[in-house]
Amino acid sequence: MWGAGKRKSRRPARFVDYYTEGLDEQQRDDVRPRSTSTPRFPVPKPREARREVDVDEVEEEIREATREIEALKVDLQRMERSVLEVQEGQQQNGERKTRHSRDVTAAKSRENSPTLGRHLGDGRREPQTRISANELRQFTRMKQDLHTRAASSPPPSRGRSKKAAASARSSSSSSESSTSRSSSSDHSRASRDADFQWKLLEEDTRTTQASVFAVGTSRNHQTHISTYLNFCNYFGIVPMPANPHNLACYAQFLSRSLRSSDSIAHYLSSVKLFHHLNGFTTFSLDHFEIAHTMKGLKKRLQHRPRQHGRVDIPLLVDLAGCFNPQVPRDAAIWAAIVFSFFTFFRRSNVVLDSKTQFDPKKHLKRRDILVSPAGLLIYVTWTKTLQSRERVLSVPLLPIPGSPICPVAAYTHMCDLIPTEPDQPAFVVPTRGRKLRPLTTSMLEKAFARAAASIGIPAGSLTLHDLRRGGYTLAFQAGVPRELRQLHGDWRSDADHVYLSTTVADRLRVPAALRDYVLRHSIA
Repeated sequence: MWGAGKRKSRRPARFVDYYTEGLDEQQRDDVRPRSTSTPRFPVPKPREARREVDVDEVEEEIREATREIEALKVDLQRMERSVLEVQEGQQQNGERKTRHSRDVTAAKSRENSPTLGRHLGDGRREPQTRISANELRQFTRMKQDLHTRAASSPPPSRGRSKKAAASARSSSSSSESSTSRSSSSDHSRASRDADFQWKLLEEDTRTTQASVFAVGTSRNHQTHISTYLNFCNYFGIVPMPANPHNLACYAQFLSRSLRSSDSIAHYLSSVKLFHHLNGFTTFSLDHFEIAHTMKGLKKRLQHRPRQHGRVDIPLLVDLAGCFNPQVPRDAAIWAAIVFSFFTFFRRSNVVLDSKTQFDPKKHLKRRDILVSPAGLLIYVTWTKTLQSRERVLSVPLLPIPGSPICPVAAYTHMCDLIPTEPDQPAFVVPTRGRKLRPLTTSMLEKAFARAAASIGIPAGSLTLHDLRRGGYTLAFQAGVPRELRQLHGDWRSDADHVYLSTTVADRLRVPAALRDYVLRHSIA
């Protein structure tokens, strides 16, 4: 402060010298402050004319600098993730040498002790699956190659940062030159800049909120909300806030066209989301009339989900005869089928919904599948339950010598017939013009349906998702622990129980075990 009350104090010497340099004593007295209150803006130099600045140009420079700064933040986040992956790779490289001798010794001891096994969480004993030391060593090396590839990836672009710095300097110089305007015009310009920044912040916030749901989930919400609004418009009901009686009637209305009470619950959940997005955050479906209506609909509808087909080894062998391995298109389709079966992958991780919707950050690429004599190692960074890239899923596959359903042989044969760039989709097919296009869901579903119909399976009995179910059931029959089955198929909940398809022989194991126990412990 320059002063308070009757106390007067001079401005610091550095400010006085700045504004009085080159002036005589009379001019210096005129420039020195005589007011007891602090001026809001610096006093301009009186001895040189200021260049007039275009306000629109300054605002455009500020807007451009803001965009570049946001882009720099994204690049910094990517760089931090790459550094973390490199550090993890270095740490694993240091631990790999110390663990190698111990792993080899343990593997030899397991081979020499065929009765050795550990009790697992599901009550089963671990199967005596032999993995050679050479296979273990090669997969460990491939695992290390993933971190090496991440370390060798090019750093974020530097040109953008230079442009942002130039824009920032230009904006700073423009701001300094604009001090020649009056205090009222400066205040209005600052207010306009604040308004623009606030609008930009609101737009970024809406974009962030819109990214919460996936594209398919957002489309379902739009369909549900549109149905609810049409219902309210037809019966003359106020959509928001909805009362419990109207929602109970809405559920009854949906039961005329929907056969499952779970589907009706999804429609009501979208109505709740619609209220929350419009400010009615206290709206809830926990009301007696709504819950009572849903219980009644569940008993009246008595919906039974469709019984899924089962893809087992004999069926997969029969399907192999429906594809010509010398035709590139058939080779790609068959590789995608056995790939889905043995990896338990969802359809979205293997093929694309459309040939124009390829996203390198989400979909599987050729460089994400490492090939070695020991097998394949698939590097996955996005799945249905892995949408924030918070971890990496590594799925290994071993060859099956002499088997027509070997996934390693099918994939390597496809790569030999259809070579492509490492950053292209993993499964591509050639077109008539000798160009490559991604293998889409529609193409794979039609080819899978034709192959199933050719071996006598009724239409609609099998889907691509049944490959995931069949692979999981095969792992259960092979005695693989449930924890490893969940990790291999990337299940985050207990939903994997639904994928288990048991046979009569599997169900007879329980009474057979009880019978054997009683016979062993019966008293003569």
